[in-house]
Amino acid sequence: MARRDIANLTNTDIEALKPAKDKYPRVVGNPKELKIMVYPTGRKSFFIEYKDKQGKTHKYTLHEYRKGIYTQIDARKEATNILHRLINGESINEISGKESERYLLKNLVKEHLADEYEKVKMEQISIGTYEDKIRFLNVPLELFGDKDIKFIEIRDLKELFDTIKCRTNPNITDNDKIRRICYELRQAFHIGIRDRHISYNIINDLLKMYPRPKAKHYETIIKKQDLKEFIILLKEFDTNSHFQFQRMIFLALLTGNRIRNIAEAKWKDINLDKHIWIISKKEMKKDVTDHIVPLNTYATEILKMQWEFSKNREFVFPKLGNNSKYAEPKNEKPHASIERAEQILRDLGGKDNYRNRLKLHGFRSILETTSSIYESQIIRDTNIVGSVKKICDEILAHKESDQVKQAYERTRAIFIDKLKFMQWYGNYLNEIESLGFGSDDWKNENFMEKWVQFENELKNIDEFEFVV
Repeated sequence: MARRDIANLTNTDIEALKPAKDKYPRVVGNPKELKIMVYPTGRKSFFIEYKDKQGKTHKYTLHEYRKGIYTQIDARKEATNILHRLINGESINEISGKESERYLLKNLVKEHLADEYEKVKMEQISIGTYEDKIRFLNVPLELFGDKDIKFIEIRDLKELFDTIKCRTNPNITDNDKIRRICYELRQAFHIGIRDRHISYNIINDLLKMYPRPKAKHYETIIKKQDLKEFIILLKEFDTNSHFQFQRMIFLALLTGNRIRNIAEAKWKDINLDKHIWIISKKEMKKDVTDHIVPLNTYATEILKMQWEFSKNREFVFPKLGNNSKYAEPKNEKPHASIERAEQILRDLGGKDNYRNRLKLHGFRSILETTSSIYESQIIRDTNIVGSVKKICDEILAHKESDQVKQAYERTRAIFIDKLKFMQWYGNYLNEIESLGFGSDDWKNENFMEKWVQFENELKNIDEFEFVV
């Protein structure tokens, strides 16, 4: 009996294939790319194995062999049709119908976020920034996630964006939030541009429709009388149920740090003995280098008080429960809410008392303006050798990416100058109105006398290493 060509299997041959411990393929043939996979369970599935123009091998699964339903005859017809379409330039995704799913908004957003998460792993952006991107993208995904971007029109997105109103004025759109959504959407749509699925990115037109809101510059409360009034009101604040928000605001005033960094502060990054707080570069607004925050005695005292409350928690200012006026039931993050802190500041001394007068970010301006006004006095009192403006810029993290400057900042000398400056600033505020914590022994008129004693108390200052 003549031997049948094993590369041209019949239904009888396929039924005779026995399962083994491991799955194995067999060539069906006609066309030569058609094969069948035999699984240990006995299931048999047709597939084609072909090479693209670059010589790379691909596999494409057809259907399971079922006697009288889907046989080698059906598989050969389908395989021949697919191979013919591949030769004529169609992609396997187009043939399978997956091409349309490739450009659904939800799939492009998923691809964009995967790229952004790689930046998190490489410490190019913070996890907080990544979570913000997800939050903003969830807005259009609810309506358009299952829609091909080719069929998403400007008017569709505009109709959605027009419902996003400003919290402080519900009669106008929140252009800042809309633009942040657009920035992320634009990246997802750009994938379609890159693949030539679409020829124009409509998000650019939407950005023009929602112009950047003009920055609001609030007057800095720089007069001593205004600062005195503010400190008195902050001290009188109801601390029974929301004491840690009072401490957050005091820490923002005393360090000039961004409120987001204060809310996200972790105990592992703080050394109270060395008066140092190190914020990793991935958590900074500008991912240039780790930011070293010098803690004056007043800031350190605030943190010591907070330590007794949250020493067993990851965050210095953890999320509060639901048993106070300023509870945070909608706060999904494990740390205290920045929005609640802003609300408390705004209502300090009465509802909306500080609205349009002071924001938490404004404490940075108070520090910067004070350093400018009293520069000569600061140099005289503290014997600082470097530029007060440069020291202030470094404290506020107004950084450049020059590696020499980064290295210089990490020296012991510049840290001491920064700590001197911040101690002078803390003394300045405490002399305007007693802060209610820390030592009143410090006076800027005899700053150096007290400083010598203080510096001697710092542990390992001579072999200072910028680690906590």
